[in-house]
Amino acid sequence: TPNYEFIEFLRLYSGKDVETYSVQYDDGDKDKVFAPIQWMDRPKGVRLYDIVSEVIEASRRRKNEYEQCPSKVGLADSQVCIFFSSVREISNLVNDMPDTSDVEVLCAKTELNELRVPCYSKKFNPEKQIHFLTSAYFVGMDIYLPKDERGNKRRVDKFIFIGGNSCYHLSYSNKEIKQGLGRSRDGYNGSF
Repeated sequence: TPNYEFIEFLRLYSGKDVETYSVQYDDGDKDKVFAPIQWMDRPKGVRLYDIVSEVIEASRRRKNEYEQCPSKVGLADSQVCIFFSSVREISNLVNDMPDTSDVEVLCAKTELNELRVPCYSKKFNPEKQIHFLTSAYFVGMDIYLPKDERGNKRRVDKFIFIGGNSCYHLSYSNKEIKQGLGRSRDGYNGSF
């Protein structure tokens, strides 16, 4: 999935042509999927930590309900992927969490991040429930969950994008949101 801005940069920088290919799939456009997005502005006086904590706790409650009564439909998928393009802010959020046993942070693979980022992970771990991902994971990483004990496909329950227009690295374009959602090859239940 090429990022055409980078391709143009490579062309200008190298002075050479960069080949790109457009793949046409047999099924054409008949199975277009549109992403249901819920937008939420942070209420004045409410901390980002409080919002993220509530989402995480809701996911944990959902998992506990499923473990107590597996016959409840749809409760097995309690995985949450939180896209936030600030390693520093993710680190602050995770450091303030009382329980991080089911949390992982996926960001650029650097020695500094390995040493400083709490719950750092080199690749998506389906055994974890809460996944913080930076924009380094918009391209080239797929999210697959193993099938459940009955052999059914599992899906990520929620994709959350934390952003804003206050600075460039915290804002998301439509293309970046589609890239992020596209990481889950088996789909997802909701996003905001």
